[in-house]
Amino acid sequence: MTTQVCRRALLAAVPAFGLMGGAALAQTAESGNFIMMVFNNSVEGQDPEFNEWYNKVHSFEVIGQTGFDYAQRFGTAPVAMGSPAPRPYVIIYSGDSKDLTKSYADYFVNAAKAPRGPQLIRPGTNYNDSLKEVGPQIKGRGASGRGAQSYLWFVYGDAAAGRGDAFGRWFAGDFARNMATVPGVVSAQPYVRTTAQLGTSHGENVPPPHLTLFRISTSDLPGTMNALQQKQATLKSADADPAKWRSFGFRELTPIIR
Repeated sequence: MTTQVCRRALLAAVPAFGLMGGAALAQTAESGNFIMMVFNNSVEGQDPEFNEWYNKVHSFEVIGQTGFDYAQRFGTAPVAMGSPAPRPYVIIYSGDSKDLTKSYADYFVNAAKAPRGPQLIRPGTNYNDSLKEVGPQIKGRGASGRGAQSYLWFVYGDAAAGRGDAFGRWFAGDFARNMATVPGVVSAQPYVRTTAQLGTSHGENVPPPHLTLFRISTSDLPGTMNALQQKQATLKSADADPAKWRSFGFRELTPIIR
């Protein structure tokens, strides 16, 4: 990940660089493939301008200025996909780094020198979360129905006390593979939260550290979600703490942005 200057809009609500809830930097280099998810909302009454700017200007700026490979935007789904999404919009930047802490530290310093972009992000709504890929992408059953629409389903999981390693293997393995067999699931990609984070703000509640993103393509979102929830109910593990799990989803707003 090549670190360059970025407009301050991305950092509008980021007070510091470091851990979730703290300012300590990672002590060892984190390398691999990563995503940075930025959740936010528009300034009231400026939703069209916000989306126009994000789709045509800001997403390209961040990709080019941070060294991420690509991004994609998502917005509020038409029906519930679990709990309510924490914000109406999310953009997911994807890239690789040999040292994520250094990449973010350099980025933060350089971004502070950049001119401000349009103030279209509603104050107090912008936060981000970085995670590392765990294993290869899992191929799903495939799209379901004619005229299928595309969605992204976030499933966060956590381990029972003292069962972190075993839970991580199950969540990224058997759990993700079995969920991917449901018609409408195109792919599943497991992640785990990184130590390095571009900021300390994470909204009202920090979700669990393990995440699987399910790409869904269906013409019957309620039916697909019902099938997924039924499948999830059958997948049990003594290593999991189901009380801590969270899920929510978004509809696809843009194709892959490069």
